Amino acid sequence: MSQEDLFDYIAKEYEGYVIETNPVIVRDTDGLITDHRNSLSGRFTLGETITGATSGASGTLKLKNADLSQLVIQDVTGGAFIGTAGSSTELVVGQTSGDSVSTWNVYPYAEAPYYYYKTDDALKKPVTNSDHILGGVDPLQLSYVTNREHIIEENDERSKMRYVDPAYVEQFVDQFEELINE
Repeated sequence: MSQEDLFDYIAKEYEGYVIETNPVIVRDTDGLITDHRNSLSGRFTLGETITGATSGASGTLKLKNADLSQLVIQDVTGGAFIGTAGSSTELVVGQTSGDSVSTWNVYPYAEAPYYYYKTDDALKKPVTNSDHILGGVDPLQLSYVTNREHIIEENDERSKMRYVDPAYVEQFVDQFEELINE
């Protein structure tokens, strides 16, 4: 796809916000799990309206990504949701389900993490952020590839010309004819 078409696609498909949560397992004095605070599993209904209790921002839940603890909210009205790595958060509430979680980070959808990788990893292999899953990598050691970066890289890969060396075409034809004539 051309650069212009790609940018139009990103503007349309990646409008809105990503609300990232920070799930916490809560245990009682016996060590039994009593709550999965801010976990997205089993919470919210796709298509429902999500509203920020402090910001008043409101939009439609289009996607849940439990692996990255992300809610994708589009068609947002009333401002922007609040969330900056736990220093400023807000409760967001599903108007149909009544479910709620606290925000952790809020990103424009195109700039939200597509995946995390260790900052010193030149290959950028995906890893789990310990903000999302116990046992993951410390967020201070992480960088991330944004949705925008990912889609541009994917588009660049798809646009590369691939061809078969003519020397191999003749070899293929010879082997193919041998197989057919057996």
